[in-house]
Order: sequence, then structure tokens, then C-alpha cells
Amino acid sequence: ECDVDFSEEYLREKFDSIDEDGSGELDEEEMGALFGAMGRTVSKRIIANIMRLSDTDGNGTIDFGEFKAIFDKIGCPAVEE
Repeated sequence: ECDVDFSEEYLREKFDSIDEDGSGELDEEEMGALFGAMGRTVSKRIIANIMRLSDTDGNGTIDFGEFKAIFDKIGCPAVEE
């Protein structure tokens, strides 16, 4: 059973709370702070890899759509009945 709620509302709240400069995009430092705030310590190397793999428009930052896609991939699998 999954105990983590990655709803769009939850993710938007996390995204906005970490987007310190209000740009609507997260840089590597903000992504690191996000994982820390979620209780997950992630190395700078892993953050760089997440950024590289998730930055679909190649601008060097993660917008909300790219951010949500990360958690869609690592979230809990749906249970089919």
C-alpha cells in the first residue's frame, strides 16, 4: 500500500514553496532543497542527473509540468482491479 500522496495539489504546494525566486521554474539548488524538505537526502550528482533527464525543453530548469512528470514516474503504481 502506498503512503505517499503525490496529488497535483500536493506537488503544486511543494513546487511553489521551493520556488524561492518565484520564477515558476526550479534550478538544481531548489530541487535539492525540495528533496531535503521531503525527507530525502539526494546527492548533487543525482540532482544533476534528475535535472538532465527531466528538463525536456533543455532550458536548464524544471517547470511544473516537468516536475510533475518526475513524481508521476516515481509515485506509487496504480492498482488495477
